[in-house]
Amino acid sequence: MISNVVCTTDLNCEIDLRTLAKDNRNIVYDPTSYSGARWKHPKIGGHCMVFTTGKLIVNGKIKSVGDAKRRLRRYARLIQRQGWPVKLTGIKVVTISASFKTAGPLDLIKVVRYYGGQYDPEVFPAAMFIKDSIHFTCFHTGSVLMTGIKNSREMYEICVPVLIELPLLI
Repeated sequence: MISNVVCTTDLNCEIDLRTLAKDNRNIVYDPTSYSGARWKHPKIGGHCMVFTTGKLIVNGKIKSVGDAKRRLRRYARLIQRQGWPVKLTGIKVVTISASFKTAGPLDLIKVVRYYGGQYDPEVFPAAMFIKDSIHFTCFHTGSVLMTGIKNSREMYEICVPVLIELPLLI
């Protein structure tokens, strides 16, 4: 199950973040602590980071790539309505995070032996390993978190086989 998608795009215009923050509610802009403005619109949802260069980054409880792109377009449209000459180019998925629950508990020592990861229960109660640039975090309860997924092809070709193999390592 997808738990978050991070997307980015370029608006092809420079944005005055002070004006944007002044004209909108729910925008936090403090150039002394962070170079971008953090925007959380109550109707659109999620978080949007806007930079003066015109870069937009959207994340936060997005369940699909299509939802992420729609949310990105909605934030860009709000900026465009305020007078900036916005022209979206290059919508790109940065990363996808997903979670999965196996039918039963996992033997984390066998997981580490099979996939060559690390497991130190005194430091962190999960086994962690990387397969083809995707990070897997496996808990004893059977919960598996996957981060670093770039597209649906990676999900089906890398994640699904691992999720099928994990319960078999008991």
